[in-house]
Amino acid sequence: MIATRVLVVNDGEVMRQALEVVRNRVIDLILSDNHFPDGQGTRLVLEIARLSPHAACLFITGGVINPADALDDFTVLKQPFKTRDLIDAVQATVVRSRSGRS
Repeated sequence: MIATRVLVVNDGEVMRQALEVVRNRVIDLILSDNHFPDGQGTRLVLEIARLSPHAACLFITGGVINPADALDDFTVLKQPFKTRDLIDAVQATVVRSRSGRS
């Protein structure tokens, strides 16, 4: 059986809240927008990857991803998308992350 726990970080102080969650828990998957009120989602995920290198990261964005954002190691799902697209992207992201672990 797979144990699932979803933690939601609300708007406002998103960067601070999200980093606090990562510091205090083991995270398997980060599902994030690219733009936050208090900082870029890219910056957040890069920091999470540093703190928790085993975590898989999936961006969802309706905007334009800047090539300078260094997202080559992350899956990006462009909006709009169908539910099946999200499910497939989550599965592929987790599988890719696990295959990269030693």
